[in-house]
Amino acid sequence: MNLSMRMKKKIPTFKSDREADEFVAKADLAKYDLSGAQLVRFDLKLKDKSITAVSRNSRAQ
Repeated sequence: MNLSMRMKKKIPTFKSDREADEFVAKADLAKYDLSGAQLVRFDLKLKDKSITAVSRNSRAQ
């Protein structure tokens, strides 16, 4: 591990996707150690039907 790699900050742990999104939007990622990052691919396929999610709070009781 070279000197510049040891000087970089560790990526924090996030409790939600929203926290991670906010971090990435604001942080200078060049200052963080990304050596452990892995490429991830998602194979998303279009569906012929859609569903609508209903929140627990919006249902009639």
